[in-house]
Amino acid sequence: MTSVHRVVVLAIDGVYPFELGIPSRVFGAAGGRYEVLTCSVDGRPVRTNSDFSIAVEHGPEALRTADTVVIPPFVTNPLPREVPQAVVQALASVAPGTRLVSICSGAFVLAAAGLLDGRPPPTGWSRTSSAPASPRSHWTPTSCSSTTEMC
Repeated sequence: MTSVHRVVVLAIDGVYPFELGIPSRVFGAAGGRYEVLTCSVDGRPVRTNSDFSIAVEHGPEALRTADTVVIPPFVTNPLPREVPQAVVQALASVAPGTRLVSICSGAFVLAAAGLLDGRPPPTGWSRTSSAPASPRSHWTPTSCSSTTEMC
C-alpha cells in the first residue's frame, strides 16, 4: 500500500489568490497520491492582495505533519518585504527533512526563517549583506523572468 504524500500550503496575509490555489490544482490532479491542506499561522482567515479574505481549514499544526510545505507569493509594503515573526515561528515546527517549496516571493519566507542557510538562494535572488546567512538574512530579487511586480 502506498502512503499519501501530505502537501501543506501556508497562506500568508497578502497572498495572491491564484497562486494560493495552484498547489491544490496541481497535486490534486495526481489521482489521489497527494493530500493538500491549506493552513495559516493562526488558523484564521487570511487577507489576500485583493479585496477579499480566504478562510482556511487548518492552523499551524498542519505544518508539523507535512511531507512538503508550499509557500505561495504574497505582498507586503513597503519594499523590501518584511516577513511577519508569526510566520517564521510557525515554520519552526516543520519537521527536519520536510521538502520546502516556494513560489516566487515565497522565498522571502524561507530566507527569513533561516531555511536557506547553507543552501544557494533561488535563481535571481541575492542577499543584501555580505554577512553569513542567518535566520535574519535578508534576500531581495535581483531579476525576474515574469512581468508581474512580485517576482
